[in-house]
Amino acid sequence: MKNLLMMISISWLLVLSACMSEKVLEQEQIEYPVEEQTDEQVEEIEDESYQDTEEQIEEVEEEQTEEVSVLTEEEAVQFVIGVEKKAVEILSNSFEMGEEELVFQDTFEELTSQLAEVYSTNMIEGKFKQIYEKPRRFFEPIHEFPLAQPIVPENQVVIYSEEEMVVYTQPVVNGEENYIYQYVLAVEDHKWKIKDEKKYLSPIGAETAVRHVSKLHDSEINVVFDGPQHLEDHINMLEAEDSFLVHVYVLNEQNVSITLGWYTVDPVTRIVYELNLLENEYEEIGTY
Repeated sequence: MKNLLMMISISWLLVLSACMSEKVLEQEQIEYPVEEQTDEQVEEIEDESYQDTEEQIEEVEEEQTEEVSVLTEEEAVQFVIGVEKKAVEILSNSFEMGEEELVFQDTFEELTSQLAEVYSTNMIEGKFKQIYEKPRRFFEPIHEFPLAQPIVPENQVVIYSEEEMVVYTQPVVNGEENYIYQYVLAVEDHKWKIKDEKKYLSPIGAETAVRHVSKLHDSEINVVFDGPQHLEDHINMLEAEDSFLVHVYVLNEQNVSITLGWYTVDPVTRIVYELNLLENEYEEIGTY
């Protein structure tokens, strides 16, 4: 009898064990495909997110490309002219005679907020702050904004680089072409703006500087720049940091030139140097 009961118990345990094994197998069979499906869904979501991100980047790049398209030479010059005219108009509307001196009636922030779209922060905090603090500089706007005048300069040169455009021009200011103006255009906030500007003595300005410093006021004395006459050549000299050579001479009755002196003028510092014939070297004699 005991043996019979033992056999029944063992049989029952085997059946129970088999049932549990089947349940475990069923659970594994059910859970495994769910894990595979979840991984596939994650991969699909990641792929979709990646594609969406790529599309967004492409859209932004397309928008930026449209906004900062390279200007032609004529467009670059016209851009500078338009910006300077706008600056003169805005400053003129605020310019007035105060109780004792010339002033701007608007605050600096009110004025420059109207110029932020066309001038870089560097220009606003530099040139415009100086003008605002010393309003007398704006008494003759043509000296600060020479391209705002109605007459467009005949000579302009535009130089392109990967990130900037540089406009060189030699406008007539008060009847003279004494300066070469340089405007650097760059992209800021996805817009073209004037990033920087400088002015250098032109060869004509070098002649004026020699006359002024040496006090050569006699009209019969010729003061002539001895070098190439094209603006492109003058720009090359500026970039090479060369000085302008000036020949001073008179003509005798036979129309033969008699040299009175040789000078060099630094177009950046406006320092005038005279050739000392005895020492055969140039000596500083003054600044224009």
